[in-house]
Amino acid sequence: MRARSRPWLPARPWLGAQRVHIRPSRAGLAFAALLLALWIAAVNYHLGLGYALTYLAAACAIADMLFASRNLAGLALAATPGQPVFAGSQAFFHLRLINRSARPRHAIHLGATAAASAPAAPKLADIVAHGETTVAIGLTARQRGWLHAPAVRLSSSFPLGLFYDWCHWQPEARVLVYPPPEQDAPPLPVHVHAGMAHPARQPAAADGALELAGVRAYQPGDPLQRLAWRQIARHDGEHVFSKHFQPAADARTGATPGQVMLDHATLHALAPEARLSRLAAWVLAAERGSVPYGLRLGPLTIAPGLGASHRDACLRALALHGLPQEQAGTQASAHETARQTAAATMQTTAMGTALATALTTALATAQTPALATAQATAQTPALATAQATAQTTALATALATALATAQATAQAAQPAESAEPAQAAQPSPAAQTNRTTHAAQATQTTQAAP
Repeated sequence: MRARSRPWLPARPWLGAQRVHIRPSRAGLAFAALLLALWIAAVNYHLGLGYALTYLAAACAIADMLFASRNLAGLALAATPGQPVFAGSQAFFHLRLINRSARPRHAIHLGATAAASAPAAPKLADIVAHGETTVAIGLTARQRGWLHAPAVRLSSSFPLGLFYDWCHWQPEARVLVYPPPEQDAPPLPVHVHAGMAHPARQPAAADGALELAGVRAYQPGDPLQRLAWRQIARHDGEHVFSKHFQPAADARTGATPGQVMLDHATLHALAPEARLSRLAAWVLAAERGSVPYGLRLGPLTIAPGLGASHRDACLRALALHGLPQEQAGTQASAHETARQTAAATMQTTAMGTALATALTTALATAQTPALATAQATAQTPALATAQATAQTTALATALATALATAQATAQAAQPAESAEPAQAAQPSPAAQTNRTTHAAQATQTTQAAP
């Protein structure tokens, strides 16, 4: 209980006893064969000490099975995303093993499963009581984009090695992989802005009008009104951008004298991935040379700038260019649609069942008294007409009562989270009155037909 109250211990995910699998190891199978031989010898020769030795060894094996299972059960697991890397290099994921209990954990092997493209060698970790251990798992980044952490296998044969227990864990972490920079890339395209070395000074706008020149990484001091919220949302909020304005005369070029604008569209002669590799090489070269640079990548324009945040923003845009959007929003939308469909089906079923039950009950309780009343009050040759009128009135009343009861039952059976859609789907009072009138007219026509 004291370990659970610690704020730095995450509640989930953690390894419960039902997630830990255990089986005898090769040494355990050999030990079982030895126990069988000892027991047979003790039975054949009536050796009391043989029985004692056999049962003592079996008890040790059972205790080893219990402690082997408890060596993994109860561990809390957490993953930390690694730093962005370039394609072709090693991406590292930092996995945290947190021990909640007061007993230490020993000899825990942790490594990527065989399903990974390039599984790393297993790591061995020991965890002290009420402590944690961080293990780094390396994986080769083969292509740009998001690289998700591989499935991890935790195993142990502590303490005696007679049993082997293991479990699988899928860490929720990912690393951004930049496109690989082109080797021996050409120099920066400074020639695309002719006259940058000796630019002709252009007259400033008389009214001081400014035009949007692009988006650049946020710098301290930028007003909050100029934050580019659309680009911030597109990059999952990991980078902050602000709108960059220039005078109207300079906004046409996209870069002021002394700056470089890297345009993806100018490299149409190269393959798509080769374009991104060259742009990545130019970004690094401009950053090393302290040359302010910008990036124009389709509809996205990043204004010229310098600094680590500006470099990361440009490389991130190159890494995610042309890739399909993540399926998080799609999965959430599909889950919401399935929930609404299930709620609508439940409401329709409940309304139909309640309507049938209420209609049957109302007819059974209302038709007979109405017929008896008609027979007592109409002792004339028009008895048949009076009976039909009484039955029609009773049927209309029963139908209205059944509709009200069915709606009340459906509302009670509907889940709380889909209450608003259900209320929107309910018919209005006018529609209920029309249904009752049409039902009464249909019943009266049916009864008067003979």
